[in-house]
Parts: sequence; C-alpha cells; structure tokens
Amino acid sequence: MDHCFFDALTTAIAVFEPEADLRRHLEALRVRDGEPIRLFNGKGLVATGRIERVDRQVRIHVVEHHYVPEPVPLILALGGLDHRDRLEFAVEKAVELGATRIVPLDSDHVQRRRIHPERLHAKAVAALTQSGNAWLPRIDPPTSVAGLLSIVPGDLRILVGDAGGRTLSTNDVRGPVCCAVGPEGGFSEPEIALLTSDPRTVLIAVGRLRLRAETAAVAMLSVCAAFRQLDVSA
Repeated sequence: MDHCFFDALTTAIAVFEPEADLRRHLEALRVRDGEPIRLFNGKGLVATGRIERVDRQVRIHVVEHHYVPEPVPLILALGGLDHRDRLEFAVEKAVELGATRIVPLDSDHVQRRRIHPERLHAKAVAALTQSGNAWLPRIDPPTSVAGLLSIVPGDLRILVGDAGGRTLSTNDVRGPVCCAVGPEGGFSEPEIALLTSDPRTVLIAVGRLRLRAETAAVAMLSVCAAFRQLDVSA
C-alpha cells in the first residue's frame, strides 16, 4: 500500500480534496480509483483512504484510522557537516530509523554553520512517507553542546560515540536516549569534557573503524533501534 503525508489529517475528516503536492505524489505513484492508500499526519494518526476521481477532481475517502502511540524518545544530536547532502542524508536515515527529535549541533569543529530548515523538513517528510513512520521528528534550530545538555530531558541517557567507549547494551536504550555525534574532526576537548561531566553521558564504541559523522549517526541509531526491537520481542 502506498504512503502519503497529510499533516492536516484528523479523525473528523471523512472526505477531502488533496492539495497540489499530494495530487502530484498520487500521480507519480499511479494510484488508481478505488485503490487504498495509507495516510500519515506525522503526529501518530494513520488512516486508510481510497481515491475517487470525478470530472478531473480528485477526492480521498477516509475509510478507517488508528493511532500509533508516541515512541520512547530517540534523539539524534549531530554536528553540522561540510556538505549539505551529507546532513540531509543523516536526517533521512534518522527518520527511517525512528528518531523522534533531531538537534543540529553548532559545535566547535563545525565548518559549515548554515543549515536550511525548510530543506531538512522536506527531507524528513519524504523519509516518513517512504518508510511509513507514523511520527515526524521535531527538528530543532542549531544549538551548542551546552545548549543540548540544557534542553534534553533529565531522565535521558546521552550516548556519545568514542573509540575508547564500551559496547552498547540493551539496558542503555530501554529509556529515552540521545545519540550525540560530532562533526568532521569530532567534538573538541572542552566539549568532550562538558559531555562527560554530565552523569547521563555514556561513551559508546561504534564499530572497529573510524566512521564519518553521518555513518556514525546511522550506526548508533540502527543499534538502538535493533536493541529496542529485541527488547520488545523478548
């Protein structure tokens, strides 16, 4: 079944005419009259709809809906990268892996400090549509490492990738988690000192090799998602 993002979706909507972006998406998917589609509003509401075309007008009839509970927080805090495409790739994969919030870090070694929130949002929506994730993560404005420590909830564990860290375990990801990854060149020494001074921080070894920042982000989120799934299945 094809997926479509419709942020105005509510349980009160029975029939609606899709706006231009959604119509183009349906045309690209070549959805036929009567075929079911799955609709997401990015806030946990998922609905099944059916397409109806009458006199060149397109309507979507919502035939059923359900609510997906909000997941346990899984935050990605990622230092700004020198190429926009690499940051956007990391955002896409974070959405597909179930990240609930994305915090760009304006850390000491960042080379490219300008980001485009509209593009990141569009990439996140595209990834949500492709993956079927019911929850669109919040994307924060860039903040410093000190700012990150001040905005994350108090019960959240902060996992920082470090070659000298320990192996991640299921216990590390049972509750709310933030995966913190530095930019090219990693976190500065003052930033590492600040992170490790916080009792919530755990240094985690991400593989045997040195990884690019976006690869490390995907690897950490993947391991967290896998451990959570195993924990639920156990």
